[in-house]
Amino acid sequence: MVSEYSVTIRKSVHLVFRMVHNIVKYYTYGENMRFCEQLNIYIDSLGVTHKELAKASGLSAATISRYCSGEREPGAGSRQLSQLADGLSSLASARDTDGMDVRTITDVLTASLSDSAVIDYGAFVSNLNMLMKSLDIRVSELARGIYSDPSYVSKILSGSRKPGNVTSFINEVSTYITNKFSDSGNLSSLAQIIDHDGASAPSPSEVRDALVVWLGSGVSARQDDPIPKFLSSVDSFDLGEYLTSVRFDELKVPPAMPHLPTRKVYTGIDKMMESELDFMKTTVLSRSMDDVTLYSDMPMEEMAADPEFPKKYLFGLALMLKKGLRINFIHDINRPFNEMMLGLENYIPMYMTGQISPYYLPSPNNGVFNHLLKVSGAAALEGNAVNGSHGEGRYVLYRSKEDVAHYRMRAESLLAKAKPLMDIFDASRSSGYNAVLGRILTNTDLRFICSSLPLYFLNRTSFEEVLADIDLPAEQANRLRRYYDRARSRMLTHIEEGSIRLILPDVSKAGYDASPVRLSFADQFIDIDYKLPYDTFHRYRAELMQLAEQYPGFIFDPVPSPLFNNINITIAGDKMVIVSKEKSPTIHFVIYHSRMIRAFQDFIPFEMTK
Repeated sequence: MVSEYSVTIRKSVHLVFRMVHNIVKYYTYGENMRFCEQLNIYIDSLGVTHKELAKASGLSAATISRYCSGEREPGAGSRQLSQLADGLSSLASARDTDGMDVRTITDVLTASLSDSAVIDYGAFVSNLNMLMKSLDIRVSELARGIYSDPSYVSKILSGSRKPGNVTSFINEVSTYITNKFSDSGNLSSLAQIIDHDGASAPSPSEVRDALVVWLGSGVSARQDDPIPKFLSSVDSFDLGEYLTSVRFDELKVPPAMPHLPTRKVYTGIDKMMESELDFMKTTVLSRSMDDVTLYSDMPMEEMAADPEFPKKYLFGLALMLKKGLRINFIHDINRPFNEMMLGLENYIPMYMTGQISPYYLPSPNNGVFNHLLKVSGAAALEGNAVNGSHGEGRYVLYRSKEDVAHYRMRAESLLAKAKPLMDIFDASRSSGYNAVLGRILTNTDLRFICSSLPLYFLNRTSFEEVLADIDLPAEQANRLRRYYDRARSRMLTHIEEGSIRLILPDVSKAGYDASPVRLSFADQFIDIDYKLPYDTFHRYRAELMQLAEQYPGFIFDPVPSPLFNNINITIAGDKMVIVSKEKSPTIHFVIYHSRMIRAFQDFIPFEMTK
């Protein structure tokens, strides 16, 4: 009679043999293994029955049987796949089997799923492209992060090539992106982009698993382009109406200085908000007219939760501008693109005053600490906090001459490391803007998206007719002639050597009165609302068509209706973008940041292209 001990020994030897056999099989077939084969390896290695796995996972025995035979597969990220991984992991834990945790099992089983059964490949490519654009991830960066060739990744993103195993590729991409955003402390932003409804402070593994599901879900992402919204805000903004609505003219700078010590320490989020307001009060109430430098990469969620703080903060900024101070604003742009553009959109009223110079730091912080540095001629506010522990942050307001002088030097050093996010030119900086106009035609690829026609696209005869019609003072007329001569010469030279594409409304006669085409005088900051009669516009249109026939480098692209009423956009290759507002006020935003330039390059709606 065979002893119970001998039976146990034989079972153990048999189990070891099956495990070795399955390991050899796994390393022989690798990624080409089907889902049913991989599941059977797990079942054999654990020495369990279909019924035992069904009980442990909460799935029916019939479902397990279909999975094992290859008749059916669960979906990637599905509840069934999660239950299956949980069941296998709990069985492995009961048998003290290492290396079979839920995460590992889920990854291995997901990688073995057939692509056609679980992934809409077109939606995957679309979602991945949108995600990379939002997060400002370059192809070369992604390829390096997943140990792949950039040209191979580029072909996948263009849809011209498909990975050998799409699910494996999704897992690698999701792991890389999650790790990247875990390091920078922006997991919540990533979770928001992929519409993850988990905790407000999700874990990296939670976001990573949600990203795997999202990329392979077959549901195309919402691609809300923030550029049109930003431009619409600029287009419709009227500085006069805004100043009236906030009663800017009625703002009074209080005559008395606040009673504050020369050094005051603040701890915690509530005190941080108090420190910001105390800094503003000290700055506004001092006699100093020195420039102000503002930098903070502190998260705004906690402060925005107090409905009164944003109002008080914007009021403090308005008082500084009312006093006549110029502000150097160093923005934190190391965040998803939509968030960055929303932040800039909120600052449009301040930008329109022409008193703010926006900057950014080209390198993100290390993701461990958040920092704050705000310096004026009368005060300095400095502080930091560990990312995610802002309630323990510490902030110090300095008012002594020695301390303020020290922190002004630090602010100057910070500005030296910063790059202009954009230059903002109003009439007081017209000479600087003329220098910019001299540079844009050195680019080989120029694109104009116009609601009004720049003067230098008119021939000489038409330009002189306009000049006679508007009847400017002699000095202003001569200045406009000099501008026209320079710009026209540069434009003609450029279309001989490079290319210019002019996108201009071509409204039908029936709708022209409601949406007439104007001439643009914004380059010279001349406030003239010059609406072209339909017949005159039709003649200018014929001139543009003739120019396009004469010069292959000039493309005239008429569109059926204007995109905007008061702005023109100039895209100068990958060097800069100029957003020119025609009136209320006349102002030009010259954008240098590569991420924003790429977004503008992608902005033109498909119906505008030939």
